[in-house]
Amino acid sequence: MPKPIIPVILTVADWNAKKGVIAKMAGETGIGAALAKLKVEFDKAPWDVLDPDLAYSANTKTGKGTLALAQKLGAIAISKQNTLEPTRKELQAIKTLTESIEKKWKASKIIPSSSTAHVGKMKVAADQFMVALNANSRKGVWDAEEKRLTQIESRLKGIALEAIKPYFESIRKFGAEVKKSPTVANYVGEAKTGFHQNIRGLNAALDRSLEPAWIAWKDIHWKPLAQDSYKPTKDGDVVAKVDKVLEVLEELKKQTGL
Repeated sequence: MPKPIIPVILTVADWNAKKGVIAKMAGETGIGAALAKLKVEFDKAPWDVLDPDLAYSANTKTGKGTLALAQKLGAIAISKQNTLEPTRKELQAIKTLTESIEKKWKASKIIPSSSTAHVGKMKVAADQFMVALNANSRKGVWDAEEKRLTQIESRLKGIALEAIKPYFESIRKFGAEVKKSPTVANYVGEAKTGFHQNIRGLNAALDRSLEPAWIAWKDIHWKPLAQDSYKPTKDGDVVAKVDKVLEVLEELKKQTGL
């Protein structure tokens, strides 16, 4: 979710573009100075902590979030909510000022109704933005982010699970074939198929599962078997290495419940 931005109607540039006629009729309003203060305080806020996208960029190389990361960074962001209070204070000041001016101009016979309507819109915008930056709203931003990532990770996990299941059968099948003719060449197999390639394929599929417990177990018990360094260098070692893979495969099946 992108970082909030100050509504255009609450920017100095927009006010300067519209105040020409108003200034001639109403004189100094104090609105320009109030808008300038708002921008100063808004820019001071630690958005690389408060905003999900900027927080991901500050804490990862990819700039992408995960559910676990969103939960961690969201808790930090919520704890820093007080850093938005100076901005909200300026928004309250703008709301109060524009509300007062709106009432005054409504009673004036020389101020155009369009000008009165404009400061009325500024009042509403200040109030709405103040609400958007309160604690409940900002928590809602992170809650929505967690919901989004939960849905994404659930979908990806489902895809990964469908990819994982066939490996249990194929590794058993290739393992049995290698044991019938236990040579290093048969263990290694072809570039894209065979016993060792299926071991590597299952390792990669487990990474894509996004299941922390599975990945942690895999990194300790299965990943070493997928390394080229595990491949046998002598025909006499083949059967023992195949048996070890099949043994760990059964443990993996218990871990995943597949």
